[in-house]
Amino acid sequence: MDYELWQELGLTFADLWQATGIEVEEHRVQKSGCLSRHEYPNIFGSRNFHPMLQSDFGESQMELVTLPQPNLTAAMSFLDVLQAVVQRQLNADEVIWPLSLPPHLSDDDKQFVTTHFGRPKYQQYRDYLLKNYGIEQELITGIHVNISLNEVLLEKLFKQAKLPNSHFVSYKNHTYFHVAQFLSLHRYLLTYFFGASPISENQYWRIPEHIHYPVRSLRSSTYGFENTADKRIGYISLHDQINAIEHQIAKRRYFSEHEFYGPVRVKSKGNFRAVFKNGIDYLELRMFDLNPFEPNHLSLDALNFVRLLIAQSLFTAAPKDMNQAYAAAMALNEKVALTDPSKKIPQFIAWAQRDFKLLYQTCERLGLPDYFKHLLDRLSKQLDDPQDTLGYQVAAQIQNNSLENFGLTQGQKFKMYYAGANAKTWPFLFLKDTLNLSQQLVLQQAIIHGFKVNWQVHRVMVQFGKEFHLYDGDWIRTPQAADQWLQTKFRTLRPDPDQARTFGGIK
Repeated sequence: MDYELWQELGLTFADLWQATGIEVEEHRVQKSGCLSRHEYPNIFGSRNFHPMLQSDFGESQMELVTLPQPNLTAAMSFLDVLQAVVQRQLNADEVIWPLSLPPHLSDDDKQFVTTHFGRPKYQQYRDYLLKNYGIEQELITGIHVNISLNEVLLEKLFKQAKLPNSHFVSYKNHTYFHVAQFLSLHRYLLTYFFGASPISENQYWRIPEHIHYPVRSLRSSTYGFENTADKRIGYISLHDQINAIEHQIAKRRYFSEHEFYGPVRVKSKGNFRAVFKNGIDYLELRMFDLNPFEPNHLSLDALNFVRLLIAQSLFTAAPKDMNQAYAAAMALNEKVALTDPSKKIPQFIAWAQRDFKLLYQTCERLGLPDYFKHLLDRLSKQLDDPQDTLGYQVAAQIQNNSLENFGLTQGQKFKMYYAGANAKTWPFLFLKDTLNLSQQLVLQQAIIHGFKVNWQVHRVMVQFGKEFHLYDGDWIRTPQAADQWLQTKFRTLRPDPDQARTFGGIK
């Protein structure tokens, strides 16, 4: 696409987006600093079907999944709601660890992780990961951002393109994968501005003994949550990537397609090979560290910067030699990730200044709101002074070669934010002007049990299968009364999709 076509079609920045979803992995830890020994909260609906609350490799490793939302404000609000639900169910001696790299793992911790796993359906895959990557790597947490482009806009652009012998699915796949390539090539920007894992509390086989801490983002380096060198796959083309994943599976180097740990994944209905028939539905961006200064671990600036990069990608041609460009970009990302966050990196600054010049031009040509220029201004200052970056600010909290005290302090602070004295009456104090107490109780209980939910001002929508019910009243005063309303409407408090004819989503 070119800027003239954008103007000819009368497009706005908001026209680009279909939906955004956020997945956050985070550990429950005890105030002693060890991984929590408490069971996964049994008040939550079964992990066999819960669409929003799960666990991951370890029983302490919570996974919070927002449903797709039409805008970033709604997605962040949904994430806050899920964080509040989890925080309110923590035991008195538990907090959420706000860092991507896990706390120090004792032999007892490792034994506990090895012998406790509450998702038997995934036991075989979990055993494989334990053997091939180890506990320390698989307990690394992070944030995945799922972004889909406006389907109607893509259809309009396809018709405008008038490509001979082309089908819409092929065009859509090409567009999505082009975005994936661009984001992968510019990962170094995200690592520099939003990297936040300066030290590992554990020494293990992936981390060389000669490494010098602090770094900017260990998680974003080849020593972090990455495939080993013999399993890495690039972004030459969608066909090449899918074929390479299939080859790794056939050679038993991958357990399944889920073992591809690239910075961006393409996602489609059905198995990963169905992408050529059904088309890419959205991209899963996997390169974010937890932000330990944000209660929900993610900043709105990070999301908006990614959106700006995606917009830029639509007006930027792919490199002629993708292999060479990707290798150079990954080498720079590695340097950024493993450099002391107080130090300048001349090569990175040169590349970033070139990138920012184009981003400023995109803001102007697309007529974006002033917020985006101000965002670039703030980030540009961090190029001049790396001590303004998130990575430096987290590294500054290191005491005695550890972030344990900082992590536990922040964990307690965020627990009070979501579940402290001011939040004891209201499940979601931050939604007080949007939902009354009665509506908040229905929302809380629906999430706890595993119903799909959404909300607007003074009303909560609850879904199970094809069945929807709306609550906009003000008569419920207890969680038990909210459960009774759900039971009456849906005839169950166990929304297992196997009990419904379909289990569609609220989009």
